[in-house]
Amino acid sequence: MPKSSNDNAKLPVNRTMPHSQEAEDAVIGAFLTNGELFTEFGSKLREEDFYIASDRIIFAAIRDLAAKGMPADIEVMPFTGLLVDFCKELGAGGVVKGLRAMTDFEYELQQADLNFHLSPDIESVFVMSSPEYGYVSSSIVREIASMGSDVSSLVPANVDARLRAHYA
Repeated sequence: MPKSSNDNAKLPVNRTMPHSQEAEDAVIGAFLTNGELFTEFGSKLREEDFYIASDRIIFAAIRDLAAKGMPADIEVMPFTGLLVDFCKELGAGGVVKGLRAMTDFEYELQQADLNFHLSPDIESVFVMSSPEYGYVSSSIVREIASMGSDVSSLVPANVDARLRAHYA
C-alpha cells in the first residue's frame, strides 16, 4: 500500500469520536471520498464510536465494502440535462435520493416514474431522513434565520455562523 501523508497520525487510545454531528460528518465524508484513509484508519474505529445512528450504518457499509475489496469512494459531480442521460454517460445503474416528508416522496416518485419511462434500466432508491430532521428545509431555515431566531439546532455550526453573518 502506498504511503500517505497521514502515516504518523494516531487515533486517541480510547477510540471515541467527538460527540458532534460535524465531527462525524467529517470522518464519514473523508472515508467516502478517500478509500486509502479508510484502509489506514477504519480498522481502528468501531460502529459504537459513532453517536449518530445513520453514521453507524454508513460506517458499517463502508467497512463491509472494504472487507470485500470494493472501494467506497464517492465523487460529487454536477451536471446539466436529464438525470437518466447523466447516469448513462457515467454507466450508473441507479440514483439514491433522500426524502424528508410525503411531499418529497410525491415529487420524487413522479420523477422516478418519468425516469423509468425514459430509461427503465436506471433504478431509483429512496432513503428516509431521520425523524428529527424530517421537517427541516433550507427555505424554512433561511426564513427563521432572517427573522433573527436561533437555527443552531437545525444546521451545522459553519452554516449557522454564515447565516448569522448574512442576516446581521
